[in-house]
Amino acid sequence: ASLLLTLPGTPFIYYGEEIGMPDGPGSRDVEKRTPMRWESGPGVGFSTAMPWTDTGPDLPGVSVHEQATDEDSVLNHYRALTGLRNEHPALHRGDTRVLSTGSSALLALERTAGDETLYVLANLGARDLETEVLPAGAFTDLVSGAAFEGVVPGLTVLVLRPD
Repeated sequence: ASLLLTLPGTPFIYYGEEIGMPDGPGSRDVEKRTPMRWESGPGVGFSTAMPWTDTGPDLPGVSVHEQATDEDSVLNHYRALTGLRNEHPALHRGDTRVLSTGSSALLALERTAGDETLYVLANLGARDLETEVLPAGAFTDLVSGAAFEGVVPGLTVLVLRPD
């Protein structure tokens, strides 16, 4: 979700993805889509009618109802990122420049539109990663709201968690 909604292009979210729904058991697309899990329990809140396919096992935490009030849920992460994408022109119509990082585990992009410049950093590895890819300055993590400043003259040093 973090990459999908911060990369250039038009994001496509297949329903259920925003709550972590697994695919259905079949190989055809129509078999992959099971009824949307609006709530837990029989029928998953989809309808009182018989759904077109089995809803699959009741998965704890994988429903809109369960995730709506959990600020750390997958659903609320998608909501926050969608809001950021809509709010910041650099994310939805801006130019993109790939930054050299010296690490195959780090994706770094500079997204710009008008006078707005945003940096997208993604640690695609399995361990914490320290980077000095950003120019000196004060930055704010738009997802968490946390502020951070460079600690090395001319560079901003960040430690990025994996995934």
